[in-house]
Amino acid sequence: MRISAFFVLAAYLAANAYVAARTSIFLHRNLPERVAKLVSLLTAGVYSVFAMGMPLGYILPEGTLRKAIMRVSFGFYGIFIYLFSAYALIEVLARLSKRFHRTEKLTARRGNPKLIFGGAVWFGIILTCILGIHHASELTVKRYDAEVAKDGGGRESLRVVLIADLHLGYSVGAKRIEDMVEKVNAQNADIVLIAGDIFDNTVDGIDDPESVKASLRSMKSRLGVYACWGNHDVAERLFSGFSTKKLENTQRSGQMERFVRDSGIIMLEDEARLIDDSFYVIGRKDYENAGDGTHERMSLAGLMADIDTDKLVISLEHEPRFLKQNADAGVDVMLCGHTHDGQFFPLNIAIRTAWENPAGLKKVGGMTSVVTSGVGVYGPDMRIGTDADISVVDIRFTR
Repeated sequence: MRISAFFVLAAYLAANAYVAARTSIFLHRNLPERVAKLVSLLTAGVYSVFAMGMPLGYILPEGTLRKAIMRVSFGFYGIFIYLFSAYALIEVLARLSKRFHRTEKLTARRGNPKLIFGGAVWFGIILTCILGIHHASELTVKRYDAEVAKDGGGRESLRVVLIADLHLGYSVGAKRIEDMVEKVNAQNADIVLIAGDIFDNTVDGIDDPESVKASLRSMKSRLGVYACWGNHDVAERLFSGFSTKKLENTQRSGQMERFVRDSGIIMLEDEARLIDDSFYVIGRKDYENAGDGTHERMSLAGLMADIDTDKLVISLEHEPRFLKQNADAGVDVMLCGHTHDGQFFPLNIAIRTAWENPAGLKKVGGMTSVVTSGVGVYGPDMRIGTDADISVVDIRFTR
């Protein structure tokens, strides 16, 4: 989403001020005055230090200090989101209950029960986020089967390992990629396909980039590692996950392109590649951001024009859009990422209404769509109610 930096900053500061104010009010209404002043001051001070990390990281030059601040900020971001949501929900419920005269206003009475409840909310949110941060680094392997009524060119099946949304940057670095490669190499893949968002809008923010490249080069498959770009594979500073630049000012950097080449990854940019004379992989530019400051990309019809549709056709695209269009065009298997399966509650529920296939396998006509929830994270460095995964897709030829 593209929005002005001033508006994003104002909204972010206002939301954090709301959290701090509601906390202070709660403490003053439920603790002795002297204690409330001290605890409120300490809480506001600590909270403000963490809250200012995001705007400070946005303006600082690249370097060790910015890396450290951004890593802490992405961990704090989840706590902020849940605290803001909890306070807003409680306030709405309190106003509704007062309006319908079912209970007294939530803040009208003093007493330990409310103090215990408030403490439990804070403790529960912080514990949930800590567990979510840990869970984000736990990579699962999901398996899917697809049948294609075509000749496999001498092969009975094809094993594809699909990965996406590495989001290399402040949250994802060498250790997580090393774990990913270890799991990929255990799958005995024929081919590895990466469905975009290799980067999290930065190369400079990556922890130990040379180790990351070495790990990616060590991925094992018989036919190679191919990729397409995603909407975050451009050099741009985001504020709280929002783009503050005009589209024409967001470009893919040469640094990103070199990183991919050095990692042994073959990038397909609006290109159909015949692999092993038996199947095609179409790698598409991203729908949101083609990487050159435009939305422009080759049409699906143009990419399919010279393809022998008697062979298996795999479409590799970052965002799972236009599934029926792909099926009607003759694509047999469409592999995507982007959605993160919502990443954390309640977005993992809301996302079901946003995408035809938010995650997993879905049949669309004669085509099989598989969407991975991704390896990395976007924004808050946590997963709650979703799993980071690599997807193993076993394609069986039935002709």
